[in-house]
Amino acid sequence: MTRDSTEATSEEERVRKRVYFRERKRILRIKQIADRQDLEGTIMELTERLQMLQLRSRALRTPPTPLSYLQWKDVAAAIQEGRNESIADHRKLNQLVFVSKSTIESMKRWVESSFAPVAASLDPHRESWRHSTLLAPAETRNLGKEWIVLQLYHNTAAMLAKFDFPPHPTDLHDATFEFEAEQHVQYQRRWQTGFPQDMATMLRVFRDHFPSICLLDELYPVSTSQTIREPNTWTQLHQLETHHHHRQEWVNALTGQFVSDDRCVLVARQIQQDDSITLPINHPQRNMLYWYDFQ
Repeated sequence: MTRDSTEATSEEERVRKRVYFRERKRILRIKQIADRQDLEGTIMELTERLQMLQLRSRALRTPPTPLSYLQWKDVAAAIQEGRNESIADHRKLNQLVFVSKSTIESMKRWVESSFAPVAASLDPHRESWRHSTLLAPAETRNLGKEWIVLQLYHNTAAMLAKFDFPPHPTDLHDATFEFEAEQHVQYQRRWQTGFPQDMATMLRVFRDHFPSICLLDELYPVSTSQTIREPNTWTQLHQLETHHHHRQEWVNALTGQFVSDDRCVLVARQIQQDDSITLPINHPQRNMLYWYDFQ
């Protein structure tokens, strides 16, 4: 019994040291990325200022042109241009109506294919196929992304309360492991700290470098230019195969950002079923869930 206890204690000490040094390297990487983002933002701001000053200088040097009456040919050309724009807008609206009808039909089939009796009041914390499935058509796919990230954002306060985060500005970092049947492990990590950078910079760093910050490929850096897919104003996917883990895994993480004047929230989860991926996925997937709250 004494030998077993000593070996278990040594193993726990090694695990704690490994987690501690990995966390130090990860925080250093975050700070380096944030500093680089700050410098790039400053360069862009100064470049824009220089361009504005150059335009203003050229405008001051340009002599004013005398006004003259428009010729009838110019008036006719303007009317024809307006007519062409109206026709183009009408065609776009007709196309939008067609796409909307197709989207409604696709969503209807999507729901009917996985229909199951539900309670009168849905539990927002309960997992379902809707939380981790994306269809292939563009319109229904965008609706699915919106639904998934909004569901995560809706549960932000509940998750922070569930895991008992202390009030700001208390520093906190810990991790728990729960071993389940069939060699499954549930890993939960709480992290709360302060950074000198502003919220917008930190949000951009965590969003664009999500795989590296979350150590999805252990301590090996991940090139974001090779992982980011389908970026838009507030969602994007990170897709990659891990190569340095003890086993290869498939990552298809959807991230969503929510920004207000005094708070930024970044949410993410693994998309288990993605109909746009036609090739078979032979690697295991983690059921990942992330909430980052910047204040």
